[in-house]
Amino acid sequence: MFDVSFRMYFGDRAATETELERIEEITVEQEMDMAWEARIRLFLCLDEKGRWQHRQDEFAAPFSRVRIELKLGDAAFVPLIDGPVASFDTAMDSQPGRSHVNLVVRDDSVLLNREEDTEVFENRTDEDVAREMFGRFPQIASTRIEPTGTAQRVAVRRGTAIQFLRKLAHAHEYHAYVLPGAQRGQSIGCFLPDPGAPGTFPALVLMGAERNLADIQVSEDPEGPQRTRGRTLRLSDQQVVSSESHTRDLTLMREFPAISDDQSALRELPPESNDREDPEPRTRAATRRASYAYRLSARMVPGCYSAVLAPYQKVSVHAGTTPYSGDYLLTKVTHRITPSLYTQQFEAKGDSHAEPDAAPQSAAGGAGVSVNFSASISIF
Repeated sequence: MFDVSFRMYFGDRAATETELERIEEITVEQEMDMAWEARIRLFLCLDEKGRWQHRQDEFAAPFSRVRIELKLGDAAFVPLIDGPVASFDTAMDSQPGRSHVNLVVRDDSVLLNREEDTEVFENRTDEDVAREMFGRFPQIASTRIEPTGTAQRVAVRRGTAIQFLRKLAHAHEYHAYVLPGAQRGQSIGCFLPDPGAPGTFPALVLMGAERNLADIQVSEDPEGPQRTRGRTLRLSDQQVVSSESHTRDLTLMREFPAISDDQSALRELPPESNDREDPEPRTRAATRRASYAYRLSARMVPGCYSAVLAPYQKVSVHAGTTPYSGDYLLTKVTHRITPSLYTQQFEAKGDSHAEPDAAPQSAAGGAGVSVNFSASISIF
C-alpha cells in the first residue's frame, strides 16, 4: 500500500484547496509518438439565482499553462504533464450533479505544431538539425539527443517543427518527443532511439504474493516481422547503393525472435521513404519497427506498485512460466486520479520471447489484496 498525493499548478501558482475540491477526475494519457494529454474534469453547478458557477474561464485561459505532478509513498513528485490548455469540453445538464467541464491540457509538442514553413538544411547531421529546431522554442529548456551518423547532403522541412523532427527520427530507429521538465514551465526535447539498457522500474507481477497486475492481454502478430530492402542512386558517383536489413541484425529484448528470419516477409522501402543516399538507416529502422510482434496491455492493482510508469522506457513483466514473460517497451500509459483512487493502465510491445522454463517467476501467494487510498478499498 502506498500513499498517493498529487498537486497542480496554473502557470506559476499552485492550485488552491478550493480549486482542487472542484476536480472530479484527472486522466493523463501518455503515448509514444503522440502529444501527451490530460483531461481535468471539473463539476459545474448553479447558484440560487440559476447562474452557472465554476466555469472553465475561472480556472484557465486558452494556452495558459497547467502542470500535474504525482507522488507515491515517500518518493519524489513525478511530473505527468506540463503544457498549454488546448481545449475545453463542457457538458450541461438540467439534472443536478451531472454537469461538468473538461480542461484538455497537452504537452509542449503542440507549440512545435503551430507554424508551418519550408526550410532547406545542407550538409547537416540529423541530430544537429534536431538541436536547432528544439532550440527555437523557449519552453524547451534542455534536450536529450543522441548522434545519428553522417551528415545529409540536403534535408527539406515542409510543415511544422514537430512534423519535421518526427520525419527525421523516422529515418532512424528514433523518436522525437517532449517530456515535462523538473521545473514548472520547462520541457525537455528528446531525439532518441528505443532504450538499449534494462529498465529501472520495479517488475510487474501477475501472480503470487508480490502481485501488482490485475490482468494482462497479449496479442502476437507473426506476420509483422520483416526483412527490409532498399536501393538508391548515389549522386556523387552515380552508383546504385543497396541495403537489406534482417531481424537477426537487431539487438532483441529476449533470447528468441518472434519468428525465424527465413519466415519473415520481405518488404521494399517505398519511394517516399527511400530518400537518402545511404538506404541502410532506413531499412534498419523499418525492420526495427516491424520486429515488435508482441503487444501487451494490462491494468495495475491500485496501491500495489511503487512507481509511476511512463512511455519510452522498458519494464520487466512476470506472467509465470510463459514465453510472454520478460522485458517490454512501454508505448502508452494512462493515469487516472480521483479523490479516492489512483490507477494505472499501460500498453507495451516486445520483439522476442523467452523459453517458458526461463521466464521469470514470482513467489506464490494468496489471492486477496487490500489497499488504501484515503479510504479502504477491496480488490477482488
